[in-house]
Amino acid sequence: MHFKFRLMFLLFMFCVSANSLAQNSSANAFELYKDVISGKTPVEELTPEQRMQVFRIHQALSSANSSEEIEGHNFSLRDIERKCEVYKYDESYGELECRGSDLRPVERKCEVYFYDNQNGEIECRGGDFRPIERKCSVSLYDEEYGEIDC
Repeated sequence: MHFKFRLMFLLFMFCVSANSLAQNSSANAFELYKDVISGKTPVEELTPEQRMQVFRIHQALSSANSSEEIEGHNFSLRDIERKCEVYKYDESYGELECRGSDLRPVERKCEVYFYDNQNGEIECRGGDFRPIERKCSVSLYDEEYGEIDC
């Protein structure tokens, strides 16, 4: 009986400390995000993990705008998420493949640059699709194909 009590106590302590670490990590990531946005900390000085944390926080904070239509076009960032995917055709680049003729301009003007093996950002010619460049990212779900998150 005494052994079960010890085991339960150790399990409880582990859960409490893991929860505390997760809360501290989230708080630290948000502080880092604020430092980057304010210009105190340059993005270039961040580790890849810190960059992803900052990017995810920024994405979460700006996701409320994903249903807005892109000016001059009849689609939204949400449509791009739902109707497009990425095909990686070489080590650093990929192309967007979309369902529906309304998204054909995005296929023609945009491509994906992969900054590591699994993740990339969308780059577009001209200024029409800046919201896509700023608010969307790409994650591969296998070796060649990926999804878009806005």
